[in-house]
Amino acid sequence: LKFKAKRKVFFIDNVDPLLVGSVLRRISWKTTCFAFVSKSGKTLETVTIFNIILKELEKRRLKAGKRIILIGDEGNAFCTLAREQNLQFAPIPQEIGGRFSVFTFVGIIPSLFAGYSVERLYSGAEKALNEKQLAYNIAEWKFYHYRHGRRISVMMPYSSFLSEFTEWYSQLWGESLGKVDVNHTRQGLTPIGIIGPIDQHSFLQLIVEGRRDKTVTVVKVENFDN
Repeated sequence: LKFKAKRKVFFIDNVDPLLVGSVLRRISWKTTCFAFVSKSGKTLETVTIFNIILKELEKRRLKAGKRIILIGDEGNAFCTLAREQNLQFAPIPQEIGGRFSVFTFVGIIPSLFAGYSVERLYSGAEKALNEKQLAYNIAEWKFYHYRHGRRISVMMPYSSFLSEFTEWYSQLWGESLGKVDVNHTRQGLTPIGIIGPIDQHSFLQLIVEGRRDKTVTVVKVENFDN
């Protein structure tokens, strides 16, 4: 989205002071809206950045109510805070886990702000639901290699625009399938995300010529606009 956005979108996804300071120096405080996402409303990094932004707004005598959106579970700390401080609040359905929440307000709000068509986003999701065979094939393939001792799962897109996708894949896999523990033998798969054009000349050599304990999923993008 950030490469095609009609408005500038910044993601402060780390409490690294260099990152936070760099973003805050680049924005216009009078025309910027801040959206904070936490299902529990207690995520330490998110709350820390929220407090920084709140103090900066107070320092500039700008009203937070018109500039801050809190996104989280109904009834959580963010929901309570929004009521107490008259901030905008957008709920996430409680039954949807945070890592699967892109089709809730978590993804919808920044998408709409950036000028992206939410209808296209949902049509892509529906298309994926109607083409389940690909997911079945990948799952079968990974399980086959898992049974043959290949316990490292490598995701390798051939597009620099999908670098964040590999990070999401690694988080998703690591927090779910990576923790498989059968009879206290800890048999989960280890996920690794790499980018084809770059890592083809480094990590790919390890895959091809190193120990045969890895599987690779290659992703190619034929038409980025679609």
